[in-house]
Amino acid sequence: MIPVLALMEEVKCIEFLNHQMQRIYAPNLKVTASMMMKKYAQVLPAQVLNSMLWEEQAKIIPLSSCTISEQLDIRVDALQVKYTDSRQESWEGLFAYHILPLLQAFHYR
Repeated sequence: MIPVLALMEEVKCIEFLNHQMQRIYAPNLKVTASMMMKKYAQVLPAQVLNSMLWEEQAKIIPLSSCTISEQLDIRVDALQVKYTDSRQESWEGLFAYHILPLLQAFHYR
């Protein structure tokens, strides 16, 4: 398991993408990064959106609370999850402070 926050570091991000590229037989790092982002975007937003729809408060899942396994299982440390009454704050937490930084980390590699 690697902390998702560690992927903000260039060396660790490149190591992770290179390993995944070999594992999934991707032709290059760009394709690998795209596939990793798609997998990540499949899992994390669902957790936030479900809380917006079905719970009294919406989740804010910090980047630091997530880890990703070699098999691309994404785990969230529930102790670090915050809750808010503001749907806008939850959307912002998801996209501006979570998805976007990871997307940028993968893009610049």
